[in-house]
Amino acid sequence: MDFEVVSVVGGRSRQHARGAASWIRGGQEHAAELAEVRARCSHASSDDIAHVFSSASGLLSFGPRWTSLRSVYLGQNEALARLEAGPEVAAEIDGFGFHPALLDEATAFLGARNDHSFLPIGYGRIVVHAPVPGRVWSHAIQRDTGSAEIVAVDFTLYDDDGGKILTISDFVLRRIDRDSVAQTVGEGAKESVEDRAVAEESAAAGMAVDLDGAKAGISPADGADAFRRLLAVGLGTQVVVNATPLPEFVAGVRELTQDTVAEELDGAAAADGAHALDEDHVAPRNELESTLAGLWGEVLGARQVSVEQDFFELGGNSLVAVQLIALIRKKIGVRLPMRSLFQVPTVAGMASLVEELRGQQPVKQVALTRLPRQERA
Repeated sequence: MDFEVVSVVGGRSRQHARGAASWIRGGQEHAAELAEVRARCSHASSDDIAHVFSSASGLLSFGPRWTSLRSVYLGQNEALARLEAGPEVAAEIDGFGFHPALLDEATAFLGARNDHSFLPIGYGRIVVHAPVPGRVWSHAIQRDTGSAEIVAVDFTLYDDDGGKILTISDFVLRRIDRDSVAQTVGEGAKESVEDRAVAEESAAAGMAVDLDGAKAGISPADGADAFRRLLAVGLGTQVVVNATPLPEFVAGVRELTQDTVAEELDGAAAADGAHALDEDHVAPRNELESTLAGLWGEVLGARQVSVEQDFFELGGNSLVAVQLIALIRKKIGVRLPMRSLFQVPTVAGMASLVEELRGQQPVKQVALTRLPRQERA
């Protein structure tokens, strides 16, 4: 199944995560024995573990459930963390296949140590082999991404007996500018406060509030009363309940629609003109590049995508990157690593990567069984 996590605040919808989940056969993953990992990761970290999650990137603060990290041991390009659930997590752990706070610490301890300048983008793949207990070991192996902007890590979680309970591949973190992010978050918080003030003022006046904060319509209480009265009488299959006379409302909608269509036509003409003048535009040169360019345009809202244009210069961001990777997996059937868009941020580069991954996929041999011929009576 495909899934997404969405919140709706003030009538506005925001997507936080998306992915796919399925059952798989056991025994497909292989991991080193925990004893071997502990032998390689023998250098105890000198970091103050108690404060790793108190500031992390410098942008977040954590509550009492983020207190399970006990120690970190370092090796060459790998690290091992020991975690033991704190009181709050221990009291809740039976209600989860894996407690989200415990999972967060089991993966984020490595990113939190990178000079507090990386934030997670997402998981490439998580395989749950058994419920995650209150005491776990988290083994992290950092991949070579060839970029200082991206950190990609594979994790294996073990119980105290060395049993494998969780494997994570391609956990990707991206380096951030803390000042820029803090400024963006601050501006968003300021807008939310202002919107809430408008809503409270309007509610006090008995008015409803449109999505743009404008006062309009009727109060929720009057709306509920109108709904009850509407159900109490048989008025037919189509009924309009509106705070303004219907002809006036329809005229306003018609005017708004005409303006919107005119703006879209003007914008499309301007965009076509811009594309016509764009000497750097490189059109797709084969079917794969054409398909990928179409998918890029779908998630970016672009009319045309040059196969040499940079994804992030076109307005792409981390969330859109996740959406594009999921779309490519569904439409083309190739599972690209989460970090791929940061390594090859063009359609041409991605097409080469897709071809490379296609060449690595084993060809399934289908055995044909000859059935006995049935004699007709």
